[in-house]
Amino acid sequence: MTQALILFVWVSLVCVVPTTAKEIFPGGFVEKRFALFAEGDAPLDGSHTPQITFHYVYERRFSEGLSLAELLVVHETQLENVGVSAELSETGEFEICCNVASYSKGLCNVPDRAALSSNSTLASHALFYYSQQLNVFTNTTFTGTVPTNTTGFWHLFLMNCDYSSGQSVEVSGRSEGLNVYGYLPATAYGNIVLYWVFNFFYTVLFVVYCVRLWRWKSHVQRTQQYIALLLFVAALDYLWLGIHYSVYNSQGYSEDVLASLSVAFSAIRTTFVRIIILLIAIGHQMTVQMLSPAQYTGMAVLFGFYFFITGTDNYWRFSTLIGQSVSLVSLIFTGVCNAILNILYVIWVFLALRDQNLRVRGKKEEEEMALDSVYKRLFVVFGCAVIFCFAFWVAEVALDATGNRDNVFQWLWLVYSYWDWAYLFLIVFLAWEWRPGKHNDEFAYQNLVGEEQ
Repeated sequence: MTQALILFVWVSLVCVVPTTAKEIFPGGFVEKRFALFAEGDAPLDGSHTPQITFHYVYERRFSEGLSLAELLVVHETQLENVGVSAELSETGEFEICCNVASYSKGLCNVPDRAALSSNSTLASHALFYYSQQLNVFTNTTFTGTVPTNTTGFWHLFLMNCDYSSGQSVEVSGRSEGLNVYGYLPATAYGNIVLYWVFNFFYTVLFVVYCVRLWRWKSHVQRTQQYIALLLFVAALDYLWLGIHYSVYNSQGYSEDVLASLSVAFSAIRTTFVRIIILLIAIGHQMTVQMLSPAQYTGMAVLFGFYFFITGTDNYWRFSTLIGQSVSLVSLIFTGVCNAILNILYVIWVFLALRDQNLRVRGKKEEEEMALDSVYKRLFVVFGCAVIFCFAFWVAEVALDATGNRDNVFQWLWLVYSYWDWAYLFLIVFLAWEWRPGKHNDEFAYQNLVGEEQ
């Protein structure tokens, strides 16, 4: 586990944290997208004025010829008037710059400049264009604020359209989108409330559970101790998530260490709850005293990979949420790995529950009959959680496949939080069924296999 944590943090920092400068070759561009509410559309109150602020420095090192540094901020309704579409360009790809071929076809107005359609309306407050002369001796700095009085997605383009020199430029700096309530994008405004509510709920549940553990301390079982630790980890995780999102919302950025620890805590929570469910499904310390070497090895491999993959995937998804660049291949890779690990895990749990039901079925003792009833309920609850998550996963894929994700961007935070609700449902079920009390002995180790023999 320690090696997996170290590897996860290392890969996350190397692959995600942006470098101080990005090199843009002729015809290339860097795009950053912001989900923003207009002042009257924001669901949360605040005192900020919706806007995009930016500070970028263009540097050209290899040529003394004059060039033009360009920056473009455009609302999604004006995107059709920016660049040359892939269907019309000679390269078959979207071109944001006006090259000689596109100019000769009348697809853009000025060669070696940003390709803006004559239909674009600079006065519509939906498209803002900035340009300055740039040479090798003097860096060009773009610092400005764009008012965003239209709800939706805004795009910021940093481009190099100097085909004639063939020289690249280096761009460094940052930009933030500001909503009425703060810097969190419109796709994630609900998370900050959700995480604090979950933190409060898990904290209260942890305190109540510990009080009952103390009251019945002479009969506490190992599984109940695991559940208490799970509640503590969940409360701590959502506390850290709440702090992380609150910091980002207030200042527009979060420290790399804060983001890494936040994702690490979430990975620990989700991994731990899966381990507890699997141990209970196997009957560890209830009907099975010790795990077999094969079970130990399988759990170490499965949950080691799961911890690494889900942690990295969460880090990358948060990076894309706040506008950092993460390759699509990376997201697809972690998504596919997560899907495979989830399938293996679900199959293992269901097989373990089946074996457990067979093990305790038909026993006449009161404790064994109670355990049989609990496992039947666990089978149903776990099955409902799997169906719930699968349904939301299908909805998530459908939104992306049909291109409708942007149309419901205000509700994406709720759609993408289905794992949080599923884990809450399962943890509450475990805490209730294995609640400390005078019937604790029902969950004590029972040698049912020996009796059958």
